[in-house]
Amino acid sequence: MIQLSDIIEYIKEYVINVSHDVEDLVVKNISTLDSSLPECMGWIATYKKEKQKLAEQSNVKYLITDTEVLITPKLFNKVIIHVSNPRLVFILIAERFFHPNYYKPIDIQKSIGKNAQISPSATIMNASIGNNCIIHSNVVIYDGVEIGDDVIIHAGTVIGHSGLGCERDQYGSLHKFPHYSNVIIGSKVDIGPNCQITKGTLSPTTIGDGTKIDGLCSIGHNTVIGKNNWIASSVTIAGSVKVGNECIIYASSNIKDQIRIGNNVIIGMGSLILQNIPDNQMWYGAPAKQIKQL
Repeated sequence: MIQLSDIIEYIKEYVINVSHDVEDLVVKNISTLDSSLPECMGWIATYKKEKQKLAEQSNVKYLITDTEVLITPKLFNKVIIHVSNPRLVFILIAERFFHPNYYKPIDIQKSIGKNAQISPSATIMNASIGNNCIIHSNVVIYDGVEIGDDVIIHAGTVIGHSGLGCERDQYGSLHKFPHYSNVIIGSKVDIGPNCQITKGTLSPTTIGDGTKIDGLCSIGHNTVIGKNNWIASSVTIAGSVKVGNECIIYASSNIKDQIRIGNNVIIGMGSLILQNIPDNQMWYGAPAKQIKQL
């Protein structure tokens, strides 16, 4: 447990206002806004829409945000910490008090399911591998990864490493957002050669049942990909993207971070996706536009 007063002292040059007296208050965890863990600290990015609603509906006790979040009666049960740069401040707190090398909320013991075929050159750390999986040569699976049944992972793919999200401080130095979560892969998933799937920061990166991913794809942290999607080669999906079910994403397409893709969506080859796509549409181009309704 960390004394909140120690945290406030550490970030004092960024603090604008603190809603409560922090004496004797403790922080047990850092988390997403919807965490049910006790005594948690979360944050709201400056670019988020409806920040007030996010704050009032959050479960965390301690909330780092900018001054656009007002201290209304619905927030009287939380400690609101107004700062000049919420993302940077959250990273600094994580680096100093909850460093991923020492603070590891995901703790999975290594387990290999029945009839799994694993190449001698593959590296499996403390990960959970389901039944009937095939893992080819030079695959690396990091700590905390959870893989379902009947999954095929082709040569050279890396799953579960830290992604790259940074914030620059006022002195020009870069601070990397910490990664505490993991990767969860469903059953009957096929992942081609030389892909990378990064683990989540505060919530898992997830690949749904039945999804097929071709080679040379990159999937960013916190991304959630639904069931039975077809993702062709050299696709880049940035962090915190959500892809629905039964989509097709053709080769060399790029999807910007935070984008939402609906169900039964087709994205044409080489497209650049910069805005959300509703269900049952085909998009193509760079930047992509809707081509037709499906």
